[in-house]
Amino acid sequence: MRRHFPISRLAAVVLLGLSGQASAGEFKGWVYNGLTGWSHAEKSGFGDSALASNPNIGYRWGSFGVEAGHAWFGKYEDSRDSGGFTLDVQQRVKGWTAGVDFSHDFAPRWSMQARAGLFAWNVETRLDDGAPPTLKAKDNGNDWYAGASVEWRWHKHTDLGLGFTHYKAGDTDIDVVGLATEHRFGGDD
Repeated sequence: MRRHFPISRLAAVVLLGLSGQASAGEFKGWVYNGLTGWSHAEKSGFGDSALASNPNIGYRWGSFGVEAGHAWFGKYEDSRDSGGFTLDVQQRVKGWTAGVDFSHDFAPRWSMQARAGLFAWNVETRLDDGAPPTLKAKDNGNDWYAGASVEWRWHKHTDLGLGFTHYKAGDTDIDVVGLATEHRFGGDD
C-alpha cells in the first residue's frame, strides 16, 4: 500500500517557518519558481512514475506572493492481465496552476517555501488490449495542488533546494519530489 504525504505535515512545516523570526530583507518583486523531478501517479490500483515539472511566474510582496504556471507530467504506463489478455494503460496529465506562496528566510542563506492553489488539469487516457480499436478518452477538471520546499541561496537572486508538491486531478493523486528553484528579478533584495 502506497503512503501519501499528509497535508498535516505540510501545515506543520509552514507553522514552523512562521514561528521563526522573519529576515529583514524579505524580497519584493517578480519571481520565477519551479519544481522539476520525479513524480508518481496513483489511481485505483494503477500506478507509475515519470519526470514532471511545474515552472511558475509570480510576484512577491515580502513573504507573501502569487504564482501562475503550467504543470506537466510524463507518460504514465501500466499493464493489467485479465482473462487471458493484457490491457495496456497510458495516461498523460498536464494543466495550469494558479495560487499563493509563502516564503520565509529562517537563516542567512536558507529559506522555506509553501504554496497552494488551483490545478486546472487535462488527462488523456489510452487503453490498448492488442486488438483494434484502441480506446482513447479525455477528461478535465479543477482540483488543487499544495507543496513545500527548503532552499539554499547560492547567488543573491537565485535559490536551489529540495521540494515536494501534491497534485489532485480527479481521482488521480500525483506526488512530485525534486529540484526546487527560484530566481528573483530586480526588486529590493
